[in-house]
Formats: sequence, C-alpha cells, structure tokens
Amino acid sequence: MSAGQYIALAIGCGVASLFAGLLLAFRRNTWARKAHNLAARSDMALPGHIVPKVARFLRDSWLFGLVLLWMCEPVVLTAVGGPYGRREPARWLPWVVTGLPILMAGFSYALTVWPRWKASGCSRVTHLRRLTVRHAFTISEAIMTITGAVIATAAGAFGLWLASAPAWRWATFAAACGVALTAWWASAKAVMGRPSNASDDIELGWDDLIRFSRVRSMTIGAAWLPALCIIMADWSAASQRGRTPQFYASAWPFYLLIAACVVLYLIYQQGRKLWRQAWVLDSSPQ
Repeated sequence: MSAGQYIALAIGCGVASLFAGLLLAFRRNTWARKAHNLAARSDMALPGHIVPKVARFLRDSWLFGLVLLWMCEPVVLTAVGGPYGRREPARWLPWVVTGLPILMAGFSYALTVWPRWKASGCSRVTHLRRLTVRHAFTISEAIMTITGAVIATAAGAFGLWLASAPAWRWATFAAACGVALTAWWASAKAVMGRPSNASDDIELGWDDLIRFSRVRSMTIGAAWLPALCIIMADWSAASQRGRTPQFYASAWPFYLLIAACVVLYLIYQQGRKLWRQAWVLDSSPQ
C-alpha cells in the first residue's frame, strides 16, 4: 500500500469516526438508556442521582475508544486487508505477525486509561481485600482466553512458515509474544489493583463493575484480537501466493470472524456479574 492510499484510508476512518461521534455524543437520553441497560444486565442498583454520572462515563468511554480506534484501524487494515500491491509475503508477513500481539495488547490497555470512575463526594469507601485478575473470569472463560492466545501463537507460527522466515524471525516472534503477555499481565494487575474511588456503597459497586469490565475486555482483546487478525493476514498471504482454495476464497475469513465473535460473546456472558464477588470477599471472615 502506498503512502497516499494509507492517508486516504486514515482520512476515511477519521471521517466515519467523526460522523459517529457527532451523531451520538450529545444524545443524553441514549446514554441514560444505556446506563439503565447496563445496570439491568449486571444486576446493579442505579439510583436517579447516579444516572447522569454513569451516562456521562459511558459516553466519554465510547468517545475515547472511538478516537483510539481511528488511530489503530488504518494500521490493522493495512496489515490484514489484502495484498494491495504488496510484494512477496516474506517481506511483510513476518512483521505483521510479530507486531500484532504487541499492538493489540497496547490498544486493549489504552482503552482503560480514560475516563476513570470518580467519587462524587469527599468521603471514601474501599474494599478490605485486594482484588486480583483471577476474580474477573470464570473457569470456562479463562480456558477460552488461553485458547485465544494459543490460536494467535499458532497462526503466527503458520505465517512465519508460510513466509519461509529465517530463525531470527522466529526468535523475534517469540520475544514479541513474551512482551505482549508481560504487558497484558502488568496492565491487568494495574487496573484491578487501582484504589477504589467511591463515596458510598453504590458508587463502590459501580467502581467494581467498571473495574471488572475493563479487565475482562482488555484480556479478551489481548488474547483474541491478534488471533483473528493474524488469521486474516495469513489468509491474505496465502491468497497472494495462490495457496488458497477457489471456493469462497475471498469470503470465508469473514464467516470465520462472525462465527468467532458470536461464540466468544456467548461464552463471555457467564462472567458478567462476577463483580459481586468483591462484596463476597469483603463479607467473608478475615
């Protein structure tokens, strides 16, 4: 892809993001409804005086995610969107499979940086015990997350084999996976270990709900986004080299993506209310 094509892609993504932001950012009723829906799905109390605070938090989180998506999307689309006049896959595929795990781990963490839940008053309440990452997932969800990381690693290895990469490329890929894993673990611990910021029990519940939700989304993204993107890049490289079957050659990656998203959505619904375990921990004997 030429520099001009990349700039055009970035401008297109930026215009789409700006349009979406202007369309939804100022609809207070929409965000209030989303706040009520989130409270209902998560079994969380939502008194009237908290509704504007939650709605504003959800809106700001969405806008911040939209900006980050605009920054990241052109890079990812360039990496996995097809040959676009590229030369031999051996020249670009190793860079893609090596960079995507780190890029996605960084993107997943960046989504948790801002905004943060803030106490509405000067008083502070907090938990008696420290929360850890393991509290945010059920056993089946943890297994599915590990599966995503394994698939990402296997897809990366297949890409390196497809590109006939030398040994130093394999070593670089292994190091990149280690860096991504370390970055995720440190980020997840930092998010889960942040001091509670609440003025009463209801705000503390929302602080927990947001904390758990962010750790879960960050972990799922760090595990599964590289897997799906690397598979798409492998398919693009294989198509360029004429190694893909002709039947549905251009469509099946999208079917795979849709099917994977549906399965992941269904499985990760199990831990939607795990934030309540923070309260169980506090009420248990010391």
